[in-house]
Amino acid sequence: MKKPTIEDLVKRLNLKPLWSNDYLIEFYRSDLVLQRKIIGQSFDGDRPLFNWAYYLIPENVLCPFHLHLSDESWQYCMGGPLELFIIHPKDGRLEKVLIGQDILKGQKFIHIVQKDVWFAAKTKKNAGYTLITHIVSPAFFPQDKVKGHYDELIKKFPQHKDLIKEFAWPRDWKESL
Repeated sequence: MKKPTIEDLVKRLNLKPLWSNDYLIEFYRSDLVLQRKIIGQSFDGDRPLFNWAYYLIPENVLCPFHLHLSDESWQYCMGGPLELFIIHPKDGRLEKVLIGQDILKGQKFIHIVQKDVWFAAKTKKNAGYTLITHIVSPAFFPQDKVKGHYDELIKKFPQHKDLIKEFAWPRDWKESL
């Protein structure tokens, strides 16, 4: 089987440009709704139980540090391995996770990023791209994302300055989501 190109995947999956030459398409949003009084005051309203999307990260494209108000499950689909960098806010611990198909080399098919942790991602060097699906529960809405700007994250986690510098959002970033 021939490995699909990025262009093949964008066309076949109807992916839309996201932040920085990466692509996303939500393909399912639950009809079941969780009330704000149940999910918490951090949300600005009720939310569907979950949503599911494809996310394509080409090599040399970064998914900058951000956090969600919801848990997010990342599932490997195809391409090369994906590196997730997770900073736990309570103790500043850095967790590195490799999502991919080679479980004998420590890669994981699925990883859950818990709510309220800072995380960033990139496709491993020489991998071309990574296609994953992710499920967010309660469902993701753009206002539920907090961007990790360099100066704010460095104050919180100075021990990770180099990594934060690589993955932090610039203050003037214009995004499509």
